[in-house]
Amino acid sequence: MKISALVLMGLLFTILNCSGFADDYSWNNPSGGIFGDPNNWIPESVPELYDAALFTLPATYAVTLDGPRYNSRIGVDGSNVTLNLDGYEYFLVYSSEAGGRAAIVGEYGQGGLSVINGGVYSKDVSFGQFSDAVGSLIVSGSNTSWTAWQDDGWHGAWIGEDGDANLSILDNAWFRHGHGLSAFGENSNVVVDVNGLDSEWYVDGQFDMSVYGKTTVNITNGGRVRANLLNMADESGSSAQINIIGENQESELSLESSQEDSLTLGLHGAGVVHIEGSKLFNAGRMVIAAEPGSSGLLEVHEGSWVDCWGSVAIGGTFEKAGGVGHLSIIDDDRDNGFGIDFTPTSAEGQYMLVWPQGTITMDGGVIELEYDSWLANPIILQGGTLEGHGMIWAHVENHGGLVAPGDDQGWKLLEIGYNYTQDSNGTLKIEIGGRDMVSQHSQLQVNNSSNGYGVVSLDGMLDVTLTNDFVPGYDDEFTIISAGTINGTFSNAVTKYVFEDGSFDVIYNTDSVVLTHYSTEPACPKYPLADINKDCVVDLADFVIFASEWLNCNLVPESYCSGEPLIL
Repeated sequence: MKISALVLMGLLFTILNCSGFADDYSWNNPSGGIFGDPNNWIPESVPELYDAALFTLPATYAVTLDGPRYNSRIGVDGSNVTLNLDGYEYFLVYSSEAGGRAAIVGEYGQGGLSVINGGVYSKDVSFGQFSDAVGSLIVSGSNTSWTAWQDDGWHGAWIGEDGDANLSILDNAWFRHGHGLSAFGENSNVVVDVNGLDSEWYVDGQFDMSVYGKTTVNITNGGRVRANLLNMADESGSSAQINIIGENQESELSLESSQEDSLTLGLHGAGVVHIEGSKLFNAGRMVIAAEPGSSGLLEVHEGSWVDCWGSVAIGGTFEKAGGVGHLSIIDDDRDNGFGIDFTPTSAEGQYMLVWPQGTITMDGGVIELEYDSWLANPIILQGGTLEGHGMIWAHVENHGGLVAPGDDQGWKLLEIGYNYTQDSNGTLKIEIGGRDMVSQHSQLQVNNSSNGYGVVSLDGMLDVTLTNDFVPGYDDEFTIISAGTINGTFSNAVTKYVFEDGSFDVIYNTDSVVLTHYSTEPACPKYPLADINKDCVVDLADFVIFASEWLNCNLVPESYCSGEPLIL
């Protein structure tokens, strides 16, 4: 009858807890050797099930298993050890309610452990346990794995518990555990490398990446990191960054819990995810910069795919505003055809929520919030910013936020495939640096009229800026919005827009909003109120027009208005 490794370890754990006999065995051969040779140990015997195997010689050496081994625990401190399992399995069964560790690499000093050619099964593990310690674990090779398995204690990994730590998972190896944390100490510095096709770091439960310290994770060349729930940068002053790079093979970060906020970039500290030519999958909700004082950045470069099944909050949680959050989509080479696809939400009723300190910046790429054929969820700007150029397959609701099409690289068109609504507190920002729509002046395009979409509903503010020292001509026309249907007007530009560089007439067509008849003369003269009444108001109709423009002047620098009450 065959017994699985996990069942066997459960039996061994029961036996161990019933026994009070255990000894510490210290490796005594700086040249390395066979694990089962008693001459290599002090005392001169081979550590067995209840015993601890300690490697503390200040040397670099290799130890080779000569069969499956069962120890209580292993410690590496002062040594740099290569553990060649030679195709066998190594079991570490120590467990303690007081926080005992079945494996400690770098307890007080520097310790390095490289595992190759076999499987390690353990309970709780720690790398860089105490302050000033440095622990390094390398798990490498297609036949190599380390599993801190689950039982009633649900064991895990402490990577940089109070010291520094390095974890490397290379060349198709696996490192798996139930839960854990990294960089718990305020001065802890942790680096994790997952490199090579199908190399995998798997956390079955929650992982807190950087509790008080700093963590950097590099997932490269087809490597993969999977967890159910990941919190990045737990406390104020902490920082965590994940780089997902697919130079030769697509690498991946995958969060697999669909029941809660499965990915938080910056809880109270600073969290960053940088992705190039790779994939980010999130089965739950995503939060970027959760709490006040935090910061979070998700930076997605060309050839990448971000697939989120749940809602996304930027600059806060789903209940309240928080820190400085930023989603940045950067298509570095728009001509190569790779592009960027950011797909949050997969069911009706989900959304992207952008708080006042939240920003979505697009430099190319596509954001898709469609959940069915010609049905889409909204991007809700709750005081946040949507800027740049690219394609958005979603409704955009601007409630007190800023929408700013265009960038500084000559791409000025922001396209929305559904509807755009701007309320009385929202702002549309337009830059005009020349007459060409695509490269020199910005435009919001909402003209996909399929299934009744392409509707723009306007209120709130228009903000126009002239750039590149450009001076429009009187007959120049600038289409700043194109749509299937235009409803409403900007409250500060009902018929004319007045700003520090002059004024435009504003024309609202059924399918576009156009600025024209530019004048360098401000709409409100720079002379006393008596002259305003005499020179500007000649009859009732002119007065109505003037009064509207005078109100507009209160929304631009005061130098263009007298500042005195209007006397009729």
